[in-house]
Amino acid sequence: MKDYIELHAHSAYSLLRGTSPPETLVAGAAHLGMRGLALTDHNNVYGAVSFQKAAHALDIQPILGAELTIESPSKDALPLPDASGRGPGGGVGAAGGGRLTESPLQSHAGGDGVGTA
Repeated sequence: MKDYIELHAHSAYSLLRGTSPPETLVAGAAHLGMRGLALTDHNNVYGAVSFQKAAHALDIQPILGAELTIESPSKDALPLPDASGRGPGGGVGAAGGGRLTESPLQSHAGGDGVGTA
């Protein structure tokens, strides 16, 4: 089992998804002869410190991550850039050019629901 590294382990910090504390996960990995283990709790990294301490104590390579839930943006959210780095219409913001400008950010933060020019 030395060549296998679990890259998707949830601890008890992942509510309704994991049951074992990070230290127990690391002890199990060490018992199986694993060289590393990834802790990827759901929407948090609360177990990172205890996981890293336990892993170093047992000579296991700790890999830290998180499985994040990304919700659909609301109609008031700033548009996300596409693969070219540009937003809808070829640019984002009053000046366009594929980057946010100060003016749209300020109006969006002001709560008027306007995120682009």
